[in-house]
Amino acid sequence: MRSLEKVTKYLVDSGLKLSGPIARRDGENSDLYAFVEVTRDEKGHQKPSNLRLSRLTKELLDDGIVVKFILNDVSNADFETGLRATLLHAFPEFIRNCFLSFDNDGAVVWIVPKISAVREHLGSIANRITIYLGNADITLSEVKLTVDENLPSRTAILSELRISAPTTSEHLAERLSEKGFSTPPIDYINRHLDALRRANHVIRRKDAHYCLTASALKVLGTVKRRSSPDIARFLDLARRGT
Repeated sequence: MRSLEKVTKYLVDSGLKLSGPIARRDGENSDLYAFVEVTRDEKGHQKPSNLRLSRLTKELLDDGIVVKFILNDVSNADFETGLRATLLHAFPEFIRNCFLSFDNDGAVVWIVPKISAVREHLGSIANRITIYLGNADITLSEVKLTVDENLPSRTAILSELRISAPTTSEHLAERLSEKGFSTPPIDYINRHLDALRRANHVIRRKDAHYCLTASALKVLGTVKRRSSPDIARFLDLARRGT
């Protein structure tokens, strides 16, 4: 089953829907990359599942063929979602999540690691990312581990929102960057805001602006001095002419 045609037929006969031809990265005996369309059922479960893909990988490996899957989540047009699905399938024991941002040189991929051993696999991770991005003619600029960056915590997000609300997640990310935090991917901020919303600490208005709730103010507490966040908010509102 060495030919690309036979491998393609095997995968299709196994129920996979390929979104493009199988490709070799380098040379005749190199690994194969299969671009697979995945969908979600009514419960949000990925189809085909990572377990199914892993079994197919093992079956092919037993036949001496190394196939690596690049997943295209057709149920969600978000490019980042496909990248996340690809990495969580390929490195489930090392990666908890990932985020995508861009700089002047291309895509920056932020990895949320499960364990420190992920550092030993950054080369393989970067290679898989490069293949995925290359399918969309995007260059990989850098792979970052979130544990190495000064990213804002949920408390920091709440504290800044206390001063700047009502505000969008994009503006909040800019303000946090100005405070000395690493410039976070917008999806990183959105996911934290969503978690805070579920915890009844923030509300999202119809205009996509976020505000604190009374419970969040109770958690943050008050400070009775000139550095009080309430004074900082008053001054910020004055600067904005609100």
